[in-house]
Amino acid sequence: GFLIDGAAISENNTNTYLWSTGDTTRSISAYSSGSISVAVTTINGCAVNTAATELTMNALPALPSISTTTTTTFCEGGSSLLTSSSLDGNQWNKNGVVIDDDTLSSFNATETGSYSVTVTNSFGCSKTSQPEIIDVIPGPPIPVIDASSSTTFCEGGSVDLNVRNGIVNRRYASSVI
Repeated sequence: GFLIDGAAISENNTNTYLWSTGDTTRSISAYSSGSISVAVTTINGCAVNTAATELTMNALPALPSISTTTTTTFCEGGSSLLTSSSLDGNQWNKNGVVIDDDTLSSFNATETGSYSVTVTNSFGCSKTSQPEIIDVIPGPPIPVIDASSSTTFCEGGSVDLNVRNGIVNRRYASSVI
């Protein structure tokens, strides 16, 4: 409706519509390129035709895919090289969020997550790949060596060394070291 001087006025739309597509509704959705126009006729029989509007539908890029020559499950500190099937127009994403400044055709993943690549062509049309799941296995705690005595000792002597975090205890003597 309309608002005139604070009073609500209802729009009584009794117009008829005839689109060049054959549709007769007030609004339509266009799904292809071409020329489109509409003829509008009032309840009194007055008609007016719109000028034709040219529609251009641009092609989508090919659906990108991700390949990897390395494993996608690796230990902490490792990585997996992900490569897009597209040489340009790439934008890498992690868990659906854009990774800033990562627009090359390859990406080195070092963290657990769901990685995808969105390719945008010269028309600004985009497609996003299926995700590649990267699983980083946490490493064990960094072991700590405990010496039972001084780590400086005389030939023929020894020092007992202990590794914390459940690693088997070992004893080293100067004849072995």
